[in-house]
Amino acid sequence: MYALDRKGLNYLQAQGVDVREYFRPSQDEDTARNFLFREHILAISDILIHALLFEKTETSYRINSMLHERFFKNHPMKATYTRNNKEETKTIVPDAYLEFACTGQNGKDVTIPVMLELDRGTEDQKFFRKRLRAYIVFLRSREFEKLFEVKNITVAFATTKNHNRVGKMREWARRELAVTSEPKWLSDLFLFTSLPETMDGIEPRQLFLDPVWYVPSDDENPVSLLGE
Repeated sequence: MYALDRKGLNYLQAQGVDVREYFRPSQDEDTARNFLFREHILAISDILIHALLFEKTETSYRINSMLHERFFKNHPMKATYTRNNKEETKTIVPDAYLEFACTGQNGKDVTIPVMLELDRGTEDQKFFRKRLRAYIVFLRSREFEKLFEVKNITVAFATTKNHNRVGKMREWARRELAVTSEPKWLSDLFLFTSLPETMDGIEPRQLFLDPVWYVPSDDENPVSLLGE
């Protein structure tokens, strides 16, 4: 596993890429030795590489924006939503943000923003539902409209575990959504899928266009991540 040094980061910064101000090589070395975190970061990178390959092979789509977890760790998002005179404030640090665009049937550009969460099967129900609650507040507050200048957004959970894990995450999502009686339109903004052990086992088109994603409450009708 490789990491850029200060010279490399300075080059990216000169190209307009947002990089962290603070850099210490030993810290990246410590991160690389953390097996779970290292595998998590590599899996995120695999999905983002698949997105870039998808853009190359599916010429009707393009990527307007791609932000990695590191960006959000430096710029965490906060959202506040008031329900029954009670204010909830949550912090959201997604694993990635992808903003796709394609030309619709009417000839106009269609923007498809996706916030990605990669699950490695290590979180228990309590931790997962806490994360989901943060996203519920984020969606309810519509803070994404200001942050990303979009009108709608999808929150996509992809797990490197098997399909049974997808079932668990969807069940936990249903339970958390039921706590505050969230409507169907909000529930359907959450999508879930399982990934193969290695990303070599799935083509980019399969991941982004095939109906392999599930909303929390429908077992029979998988959907495409990009809505085709």
